Order: sequence, then structure tokens, then C-alpha cells
Amino acid sequence: MKARTLLAGVPGASLLVFFGARAAKLTFGFKLTGASTAAGVLLTALVFGLVLLVLAYRHGAVRSSPTTDYKI
Repeated sequence: MKARTLLAGVPGASLLVFFGARAAKLTFGFKLTGASTAAGVLLTALVFGLVLLVLAYRHGAVRSSPTTDYKI
């Protein structure tokens, strides 16, 4: 595995766990959204989606698989 791939993967997984687990803990553990379970699910999904969006934008040029070499 290339060093560039590892340098993109480790912080990416760390950010997903840090922000995603924190959002889930705040919404479901501390009842930040009140009695609404749907709001907690939506907030957790939005946090995971935004983190993935930022990581894809930041590390989009790093390819870890030879099958992702598409010529457009």
C-alpha cells in the first residue's frame, strides 16, 4: 500500500469516527434533539454525509485501487 493512500485513509477514518460518533452520542446519549428520534437520525446522517463530502473533496485524487483509473 502506498504511503499517500495511508496518509489519506488514517485521518479520514479518524474524522469519521470523531465527528460521527460525537454527533450520535450528543443526539441519542444526551438527548440534544429532545424527544424526536427522527431529528437525531437526520442530524447523525447529515454529519456523516458532510464529513464524507469534505474527505472526498480533500482526498479525491488519492486512488487506492487500480479499478478507479477511469479515463473521461
